[in-house]
Amino acid sequence: MSSSSIELYVKLAMYAKILLIAQKNLLLVGAPGTGKTRLARLIVAGCTNDLSEPIIVVGRDGLSYDRLVAYYSSENGSIALRFGELSQAVLSSWVRIGRGLGPRYLLIDELNRCNADVLLGEVFTALDVEHRMKIPVIRGHAYYYIKRLIEEGVENSYKDLGLDAPEELEILRKIVSEIEKRSEIDGIPMPYAFRILATMNIYD
Repeated sequence: MSSSSIELYVKLAMYAKILLIAQKNLLLVGAPGTGKTRLARLIVAGCTNDLSEPIIVVGRDGLSYDRLVAYYSSENGSIALRFGELSQAVLSSWVRIGRGLGPRYLLIDELNRCNADVLLGEVFTALDVEHRMKIPVIRGHAYYYIKRLIEEGVENSYKDLGLDAPEELEILRKIVSEIEKRSEIDGIPMPYAFRILATMNIYD
C-alpha cells in the first residue's frame, strides 16, 4: 500500500471515528477490492483501548434477525440455543465497557447480499441512542437462558456468550442485575457506546 493510500485510510478512519463518537452507525460503500472491510476493522481498533477486533458477520441470502440474536441448533443429537453475532457483540460490549476497554462493535460485511429490513428490522429503533435503554435486543428465552448461565456459572458458557474469559461471567451478572434495577424492560439492551458498522458492495 502506497503512502498516499495509507494517509487516505488514516483520514477516513479519523472522520469515521468522529461519526461514531457522534452516536452514528456507519455504512461504508464502494466497489469491490477498495478496502472497505480493512478500513472498518481499522476504525474499530481505533475506538478501543486494546485495538480490539469487531465481531464480523458476512451478509448472505436468508440471514435473519433471529440468526443474529439467538437460534436453536442441532448438535450431537440434541438441540441447543446458540447466540448470534449481535448478541455476542452486545454482551461483550457491556462487559468490556465495565472493564474500561470500550465496546466490541458488530461489523456486517457485504450488507447488500442480504435483506437489510429482515436482518435489522427489530433493531432499527434501538440503533438510535435515544431509545437504547427502552428496547431489549436480547429478550425472551435467550434472555432467561443467559441469566441461568451467569447465575449458575456454567463451565465454558462464557465462550458461547462471546466473552473472552470465565471471570467475565461475574461482570456480566452484575451488569444484568444493574440493568434490571434501572430499567423497566425485560431483556438486555444495546449499550449507549455500541455501534454497528457495515460494508456494501455497489456492484453486486
